[in-house]
Amino acid sequence: MVMKIKLKVKNLLLLSLGFLLLVFVLLPKGNIIIARALDRMDSPYAEAFYERYLDQNFGNPSFRAQLEYAETLIDGFNRYGIFSNHRGGVIDNRPEDLQRAKELLETGIEREKNLDDYEYYYLRGYRLLMDLYIATGEMKNFQQGLRFPTGESEELEELQRIYCSYYEIYFGDINRGKELLNEGRPAYYLRERRTLLGEIALREGKFEEARAHISEAEVHRPGKYNYFHGTLFGTGAFQHQNMWIDSYINSFAGNYTLSGQITFDGDPMSFVEIYIKKGGDNSWQSAGERMVAITDEEGYFETLGLRRGSYSLGIGIDSSRLYDKYLPGMTGPMAEAQLIVTEDQYLEIKFTPPIAFSEITNQQLSSEEEEFRLTWSPVPEAAYYEAYYLSFTNPQEKTGGHGERRLITAEGEDKIFENGASFTVGMINEKDPGGIVSFSDEERLLEPGGILSPTLPGVEYPLFIKAFDEDHREITSSLSLRGDYNEVPSFSLEGELSEGEQLLLDQAYPEAIAYYKEHIEDGEIRKEALRTLSLIYHYGWKKGEEDKDLALTYAEEYYNETGNSRILEMILGGMSLEEVKSNRSRLEYYIEKIGEPQDDYHIQQLRGDLHLIDGDWEEAVAVYEENQHYLNWKVLYLDLLLGDYVKAADRMEDSRFHIYRLDPLNMKDELQDLREGGLTSGDEARLKRMMEALLLESRDSAAEVYREIYPDIESEALRNILYEIRLMNNWDRVW
Repeated sequence: MVMKIKLKVKNLLLLSLGFLLLVFVLLPKGNIIIARALDRMDSPYAEAFYERYLDQNFGNPSFRAQLEYAETLIDGFNRYGIFSNHRGGVIDNRPEDLQRAKELLETGIEREKNLDDYEYYYLRGYRLLMDLYIATGEMKNFQQGLRFPTGESEELEELQRIYCSYYEIYFGDINRGKELLNEGRPAYYLRERRTLLGEIALREGKFEEARAHISEAEVHRPGKYNYFHGTLFGTGAFQHQNMWIDSYINSFAGNYTLSGQITFDGDPMSFVEIYIKKGGDNSWQSAGERMVAITDEEGYFETLGLRRGSYSLGIGIDSSRLYDKYLPGMTGPMAEAQLIVTEDQYLEIKFTPPIAFSEITNQQLSSEEEEFRLTWSPVPEAAYYEAYYLSFTNPQEKTGGHGERRLITAEGEDKIFENGASFTVGMINEKDPGGIVSFSDEERLLEPGGILSPTLPGVEYPLFIKAFDEDHREITSSLSLRGDYNEVPSFSLEGELSEGEQLLLDQAYPEAIAYYKEHIEDGEIRKEALRTLSLIYHYGWKKGEEDKDLALTYAEEYYNETGNSRILEMILGGMSLEEVKSNRSRLEYYIEKIGEPQDDYHIQQLRGDLHLIDGDWEEAVAVYEENQHYLNWKVLYLDLLLGDYVKAADRMEDSRFHIYRLDPLNMKDELQDLREGGLTSGDEARLKRMMEALLLESRDSAAEVYREIYPDIESEALRNILYEIRLMNNWDRVW
């Protein structure tokens, strides 16, 4: 009996030891093994197992585990790019993730002492932490990191020297930065060293030396991209430098500089990159842009030297810094018009805090007539507000392209002078003609968002507010540059989609057309049918399926049925010149019938086109110029046709005149030469022929005229002007 008791105690002890081994060793070890495996598969569940490992390890978790966990929290270091005409990026770091990553690395580095066993991971962690400080704009923490103890590690000492040199080159004494590199051990960090030497040579105007350093740096760039391979100093701006250095030397390098400050609510922002591109270049590079400056502790920057020219200028910033910020517009010369550099310039870029709503809810409405209300904190500088909702090409999934749609208040107003207003879905549908129009695949298949009702039952629509000053300049918005649509107010209408709406969402267009034609006399869906058929024939559900006659017929019936002329106006303003010519009497009848349009823009374009057909050039210019927000490209062609080269040059700096590819400074220079040198009678005839083709004929016909007359042009200035127009019309590209 005694022996049996002893065996039970022994077994109990073994079970206890086994339990302790399981709890303290095997489970944590298993979690870290699972976490690493999931991490290698890019699984979102890796984070949960890293957290479990840290929670279950009653001793100190390994620095390697903390490092690997930190790396899973970071998507990468390519910057979110912001230009006046586009913005975006492929990396989305959330602020809470980067903060957690910094905490893991800081505590691990503070605790870790045994560099002999953990040097590789310590080096990787130190580098990642310093890059995080750069990415998140923490200059003071970065400066403290320059003084971290390096122990007896030569490689860590050299890595720290690299970051010290980086700091001196951009924010301190460039000569000191060069000394640090020369004092170092060249065998370590060849890519980083060569990149920084290239930066020094660029600032010293030694372009060939810079090219050599940058080319050598590219040789040492890792071929495999995984997390942070390929990025340097908390940014992806140093990737693909060989292409950039050639572009800079050949197209940009000069003696003028752009300087300025970047702030958020008055406070300076560090480590924000400044980019440049050729004026009119609206292309987007997924790998980001190569910076020509970066902001210091006070938010100030000064670019590399630039030559006289036209530029698109933008900034690069980690997405994690944009969850509490809005950029209403780049002030001064960085606004919508191209940045024309003919001297040194000072610029200011001011981020603002978003407008705060009083309540964040999804307001569910039982009918189109039910009012919903928004209230928000007042913006002291605001003269008035405007309300918007977001419309998607696929509204149910909130996918595809999206655009801002203005809300009209329940009283029918678009400007709001208090910090609150009420709205109804009925007013939205009445005032808004349609959604975001886009096409997909080779057949030019229409996306459903362009023809569906502005608001659909069962779909949630995010809401936001913008504030404007007395000069109608945007001050701020409630929608930060990065965020989650679930964190903004929204509205949704109860109910279900009609059969026709579901067919449209499924892009079953022939079936939808048949359905609506069959039910067009049905009182419950007659308005929906007329509206849908007018738009589907206007845009064409695929290439070759447009029918303007039917579109106008259904749009007129919709107008007669509802008194709402917006869709009819939109179809009138979207007709080609040939369609206007063949339907002239009918269109003039509609203009008279509508009387005072709900949206001046579309009728303005139609009135201007009617003057073009009659050859009333001055009257056409006057009509196009009525628009306060957008100038039709036809005004430039009319200026040239009328010989008004001064006005044509002024268009280049008019923010209403949206420039694509054309170089505005080149145009201004050539127009000046044309004004001073004049034209021969032959060139006058060629210019007249070209402009009339652009104004009155098809795009392909105008391209043929260009190719016909260009070899015979005598004036170099006219030759260069038409070359810029060639670029503007993409006649140099094969689609």
